[in-house]
Amino acid sequence: MVATVMPALSPWPPTGSWSAGATAALLRQSMCELSPLGGTPLSLVETPDLAVALDQLIAIVMTMRSPTAGWSADTLITPELLAPYISEEVWNVLESLPPEAVAQDLGMQGPRTILPIPSLIPRLLWMLASSGYEVMHLVEGGRATVRRSGTGTASVVRLVPVLTLTTEQATYALDLVTQADPSPSLWLAPETMISLLDHDLAGDWISVEALTAGVMEVVACTQPALYEVLTTGRRVEALCPFQPWQTATLRLHLYVADMGVQGGGTALATAPSPALPTVSLEPTDSTAFTLDDFANTLMDEAVPSTEGILGDWITFTDEDWVQRFLHSHAQRVLVQGIAQLGPEDGARPDDERELAWATLAYRATQGIDGPKGLFKHTFVRAPVLVADLWPRFRWYLAQSSERVMQLMGGLPAQALSPGRGWQQGILSLRPLMHLITSSKTWIIDLGSGRLLPTMPLALPGDAVIETTQAGDWANHQTMANLIALVEQDLAQNAPAMAALAQGTTVHLRDLDRDEDSPAVRLTLQWCFTWAYGG
Repeated sequence: MVATVMPALSPWPPTGSWSAGATAALLRQSMCELSPLGGTPLSLVETPDLAVALDQLIAIVMTMRSPTAGWSADTLITPELLAPYISEEVWNVLESLPPEAVAQDLGMQGPRTILPIPSLIPRLLWMLASSGYEVMHLVEGGRATVRRSGTGTASVVRLVPVLTLTTEQATYALDLVTQADPSPSLWLAPETMISLLDHDLAGDWISVEALTAGVMEVVACTQPALYEVLTTGRRVEALCPFQPWQTATLRLHLYVADMGVQGGGTALATAPSPALPTVSLEPTDSTAFTLDDFANTLMDEAVPSTEGILGDWITFTDEDWVQRFLHSHAQRVLVQGIAQLGPEDGARPDDERELAWATLAYRATQGIDGPKGLFKHTFVRAPVLVADLWPRFRWYLAQSSERVMQLMGGLPAQALSPGRGWQQGILSLRPLMHLITSSKTWIIDLGSGRLLPTMPLALPGDAVIETTQAGDWANHQTMANLIALVEQDLAQNAPAMAALAQGTTVHLRDLDRDEDSPAVRLTLQWCFTWAYGG
């Protein structure tokens, strides 16, 4: 059910409230019975009438929220204010909904299944990381100034997702990223003020509590099933070693940790912040994919430089593509929110139903409206450094599906190519951004930010691959079939990124030389590469 007010955020989770000892080790050996985490979202590719209706709803809400809409300067735009003006568009959406769209309540889709708790970790990490670019950036670790006693210290901070299993007797916990026992001594107090230093993020001072609340709000919009796990938790039947089956609560908590700086912290006065090392987080021995595997695509020497083309500024000039890019993210929020309305949506009075949809549409447009800031997609509206663009494009591709993120991180696999025997190695999806002028082409690897002299050598389409770490979709697939699966995920969940296969026009400017490049076309291509060994 979508309320007219954002649901109350989870209270700051208690520190160290779990049982003493190696609780992560116990969770890694435990089983639980639960329904799937999140259902299968509607496919707008398969429901084109719904896609058109949602786009019209987004357009009218954006128009009503714009400075040219005619509201007085002191008018507070709210869902209640918008609802009467968007009634026609709301009902067009409702008439386009397939019958099964709200057939079941959120979190109750699918049969209950017995699963080892470690098998839930990849899904939880993907749901968290895909909720927002800044969320993934912080889970991987980001540079920040941490203010203590009036003094700012350069450090690396990390958003720490802690999974807990609470039974009648005890609470057990593990850090989802390291899959080890949590380290409360590193966690910053809620009132601690930090300023994010990575230049593609908003650097205003913000409290740890406000930052965490912002993450929660983004998750509520983009991954509502995960929001349930972050607030009320999920009731499961659990079987832990040396214990009987018992009812328990599986819940995720968020903390912000100060990972420090190699060699100690550096006090900041008026001098610019020093270059900081990337966080190195080694997971425990596990065959499951973790976000760390994806983060490892960012090698130390590949930290974005602002030299050469990476230091140039890009401005997107194709307004049709910009609108498609922004609207696709608002559409995704709307589709995710449909399940929140529940099957009782159709039984409510028309005015309540319209208000619920106005609220949903209002939230969906918040991320694509107004000035650039945390959790916003509006960077395409202003000049952006190439060095800041490639990691964002990397996220927009990765968030399209858990499968795409796994493949971008690299998967241990076996391959059989025509004319060769079976080979063991690492299979990787390599997304590549091309900037093309009449006289030159730059190729930027979106996995590392490196400039490549040529296209990497790709696996042939008729090679067969097999991997045991990614589910049935990757077992005994030809590369041609696997490429088709990736293209399907992108078309359905990141259509604006998929459209970049045909390219879009951009303006490129080198401020150091104070010169513009001639007509530039930006395109995205992707291929699968193979690293032998592993």
